[in-house]
Amino acid sequence: MKKGMLMTSLAGAALAVLLAGCGEKKGEHAAVSRPGDADVVAGVTMAVVSVEAVPTVRELAGSVQAASVSQISARIMAQALSVPVSEGDLVEKGQLLVRLDDRELRAKLLQAEAGLRQAEAGLRQAEAGRRQAEAGLHQAEAQRELATATHERYRALLEGRAVTRQEYEQVAAQERMARGAVAQAEGAIAQAEGAVAQAESGMAQAGSAVEEARTWLAFTEVRAPGAGRVIARKIDAGSMATPGAPLFVIEQEGRLRLELPVDSALVSSVAKGKSLMVSVEAAGFTGTVPVTDVVSAADPVSRTFLVKADLPAHPGLRSGQFARVTLGLGTREAVTIPETALVRRGQLDGVFVLDAGDRLAYRIVEVGRETSPGRREVLSGLSAGERIAVSGVDRATDGARVTGAR
Repeated sequence: MKKGMLMTSLAGAALAVLLAGCGEKKGEHAAVSRPGDADVVAGVTMAVVSVEAVPTVRELAGSVQAASVSQISARIMAQALSVPVSEGDLVEKGQLLVRLDDRELRAKLLQAEAGLRQAEAGLRQAEAGRRQAEAGLHQAEAQRELATATHERYRALLEGRAVTRQEYEQVAAQERMARGAVAQAEGAIAQAEGAVAQAESGMAQAGSAVEEARTWLAFTEVRAPGAGRVIARKIDAGSMATPGAPLFVIEQEGRLRLELPVDSALVSSVAKGKSLMVSVEAAGFTGTVPVTDVVSAADPVSRTFLVKADLPAHPGLRSGQFARVTLGLGTREAVTIPETALVRRGQLDGVFVLDAGDRLAYRIVEVGRETSPGRREVLSGLSAGERIAVSGVDRATDGARVTGAR
């Protein structure tokens, strides 16, 4: 009984192995089987790959900058009492930016004004002395004229023996005294004139001291030199301002320019007036702008020349934005195809190429930039003269036969 059951089990196992082997052979045959004729597609438009002259360009990186940027510094060392503006604020010309401690300078102004008043008083006194000396001179000249006339009359009387020699000598002495008084009055006039000149000089010095004190006092109020936007504030109330240290950076609103560093090998291709294609993606701006200036000296570190171009008014443009610049360098020959011929598979671009047997073959290509609206440059993978599908590519498959290819 046990022997029969054993034989039955062995037979079943042998049958299972035989069936498994047959299944494996059937699967292997299916894997190596070949399809029939390839699919046939219609309505696919073909075109010959051509070569055309395209511009040679170089893409450079630039930046948007304000055409006018002012760094505001203090002229004196003093503590900041108040700073009424913040970064981002729009300011007008002459608007107060920071007020500095002015107590010491106000005291100097009061001292200078007191000196000016004293000098004015001295000048008035000197002018009064000059007027008094002038009056004394007029009186002395009148007495001299009278003494001279009397002397002449007595001279005639002496010749006619109408007066004695002694009387004549007395009159002559009086004339000499009158002449001496005139000379003394003239000396007093000169002395008074000197005092007035000295007083006027002192008053001028005092006036200059007042103006200087007022000027220094005005430096305690730092004001905007022009209208613009505050893009940097480097002082707070209570901080100490020092001469030459920047307190604010203000850029003029509305006037922006492109600043582009250009390698020395390319600077000969950039000249004043040459057009540059500029794209600022952050601002949504694309346009052509002319070069306004090329700095003649190269940067000693980067060995580049700075090219500047004024940008038109655009609501999205801001200083500091990145700009992409396309610089034209002439023309060259390149293989180009319509963008409609490109078929994207994963991360790769390809086209369907027609072989000698009118069959399509998918070929991966490397594409470059757009050469004209609707056309792209092919950097590798195609040659001029080959035929490719340019429309109906959505129906094309690899290995399909094309009927009625145009």
